[in-house]
Amino acid sequence: MLDTTLRQRPLALLAALVLAQVLLLAFQIKRDHDVRLIRYWTAAAVMPFERSGSWGFSKSGGIWSEYIGLRGTRAENTRLRTELDQLRIRNRELEGQAGEAQRLSVLLNFHEVHPETPMLAAQVIGASADPASHTLFLNRGDRDHVRRIRR
Repeated sequence: MLDTTLRQRPLALLAALVLAQVLLLAFQIKRDHDVRLIRYWTAAAVMPFERSGSWGFSKSGGIWSEYIGLRGTRAENTRLRTELDQLRIRNRELEGQAGEAQRLSVLLNFHEVHPETPMLAAQVIGASADPASHTLFLNRGDRDHVRRIRR
């Protein structure tokens, strides 16, 4: 057994010397842009590990940041739903005011077209609960010389 290790010793020494010679030559040879060959080899050897490590860290970091980002999403969603409900209510109020402004504009235009017709502004303060009835209650009455017209 000792005989086999002694026989392979010069072979291993030769391989080590050849490898050292190749490395020294690679250190001396320059490639494009004054970069040594040993640097190209090192980059080519390390690059796959660097890419896989970088990819793994970016994916795990992305998952972590998305998890952290989702932690506040429920509270933000609740806040946005509340704000949306308030805006819907405000929108209905504004639509009602716009409809009232349009009706008043039509009345004003009617008054300008028919100046001979006596008119008195009144506010509707109530209406009949019966859908078949067309009864309205106004805030004007006999004191204002308002009379009921029979049809």
